[in-house]
Amino acid sequence: MAITPALPYPGATALLPCLATALVLWANSDDLTGRGVWRIPGVQWLGDRSYSVYLWHWPLLLAASTLFEGHIVATVGAVLVTLALSEVTYRQVEQRFRFRASSPRATTSGRAPTRAVGVLVVATMVTGAGGLLLAAPRDDGTLTPPLAEATDDRFMEFYDGDCRPGIPDTDPLTCTYGDPQGSTRVLVVGDSHAVMWMPGLIAAGEGQGWRVDLQAKLSCAPIGVDIDLRGNPYTACAQWGRNVLHGIEVDPPDVVVLAMNPGYHIIGHEGEPSLALADALRSTVQQIRAAGPQVVLMGVTPRFPDSVPECLAAAADNPEDCQVTLPDAIPQNHWDSVTAGIDGAHVLDLTDIFCPDGACLTNADGILRWMDSNHMTATFARTLAPELRRHLTAVLNST
Repeated sequence: MAITPALPYPGATALLPCLATALVLWANSDDLTGRGVWRIPGVQWLGDRSYSVYLWHWPLLLAASTLFEGHIVATVGAVLVTLALSEVTYRQVEQRFRFRASSPRATTSGRAPTRAVGVLVVATMVTGAGGLLLAAPRDDGTLTPPLAEATDDRFMEFYDGDCRPGIPDTDPLTCTYGDPQGSTRVLVVGDSHAVMWMPGLIAAGEGQGWRVDLQAKLSCAPIGVDIDLRGNPYTACAQWGRNVLHGIEVDPPDVVVLAMNPGYHIIGHEGEPSLALADALRSTVQQIRAAGPQVVLMGVTPRFPDSVPECLAAAADNPEDCQVTLPDAIPQNHWDSVTAGIDGAHVLDLTDIFCPDGACLTNADGILRWMDSNHMTATFARTLAPELRRHLTAVLNST
């Protein structure tokens, strides 16, 4: 039976070898050992040492796969070393402990227990090393950021800064980047999806005289109505959204960039959640436009079924297995309807960059694009600066 990446394992498939083993044990051992394949000395030798083989094979094969990228010579070598070490542990550990009580040397010689303990220590060290290899991300060292550092490659100025509101907070805390005295003020509003655009937007404004302000609240849509948070109305989020709109009315920026997760559920609404969210977001856009600023709604970005760095670490030999394809890669949304017919409101959709030819890339040109399943790395976001500058400059010039 061949176990391939497409075969769910363990699972129901694991019953086949288990049942086969049970049938062998159930059969008459005297009849089996005298017939057919069971008479081959190598089979009997392997059967005697099968438990030691079981203990040794995994860390050694894992080391061969990780350190030598599964090269056939390394794999064969790992199998041979497994058999050799299994012979040693079979003789020095299994046999000595199994027959120690009946051996006349058991009580007179201290060498056997010492050797057995030594073998156990070595076995434990190798097994532990295999476990560490399994836990460590498999990284070929060519990606920026490296897989092991991906989760930290985000806009830490927000996450470690003092303008990150807590869950009960309703005041729109503002952090300013770019040129504080810039003639053009760009206000970025939203949740963690707004935060992830910040490295690119700041880079886009370099040399352009842009002041880039951020008002963000995690797990919160800036729509001024109650959304669901762990089964309860997120009233602080609704008030935060209303306060953000009030601040825009009092001190309007040149352009407001909105970005958010499209998966929020509005409390008390029956029907398709994405439609209700789009309606509420459209109302927000209309209020912002009434205050004067242009509005740019960032298009929904791809979502992967698993964390991209973790997937790439587990599928180092086949990284394309971690890609997703259109249209399923883009979560359901009605962003086009949000801005439809509203003068001065625009959707900035970079799907063609994220998913060229319909395949949403995990990395390209040596850059890891995603820090988890749906947030860009800061490194990748910065590479989008020229495209962001081009679109926002066109919006600003349209006023």
